[in-house]
Amino acid sequence: MTSTPALPLHTTTPTHPNSGCGFSMIELVVVMAIFGILATIAIPMYTDYILHSKISKIQQSLNDLTLFAKNYHQTNGTPSGICTSNKISTDTGINTDTDKQWVYSCTNTPTSTITMTATGKSGDALSNTTLTLILDFTPSSITEKRSFTSTGIGWTSLTSCWPDSKSQTTCPSGS
Repeated sequence: MTSTPALPLHTTTPTHPNSGCGFSMIELVVVMAIFGILATIAIPMYTDYILHSKISKIQQSLNDLTLFAKNYHQTNGTPSGICTSNKISTDTGINTDTDKQWVYSCTNTPTSTITMTATGKSGDALSNTTLTLILDFTPSSITEKRSFTSTGIGWTSLTSCWPDSKSQTTCPSGS
């Protein structure tokens, strides 16, 4: 009986100089497809998160200005003088002149109404976004009216409140 030599299970000499090294083209395409799918989900979510945080920050700043205005009115008996820029930044720590994302404006009638607005600066994603707060001082009470207008970021403009989220389309009753 003649025996046939056994075929080697593994050859030590590759048939192509680069065979056996690295990844195949199919593997690379699959990985790139996975990254593409993740990016199409993650980037819009991240953008919405950043916009929401910027809007929340300005809402808090305007709320701080509201407290300042109420305290000022209580101390001085009049809202006149509340909108003085250096008075706001000294007493609240909010520097309305050098904010990097928002342009503030504050106007007041000498006796009863203050209108504070914050508008996104030109070139920012929120450049077409404005938050407005109107404080109406009467002898017996202070009435607050809030509004939010925006175009181009997918948030709904609201006439009697500020939004809590991108999906909010109406104001709660009693706002």
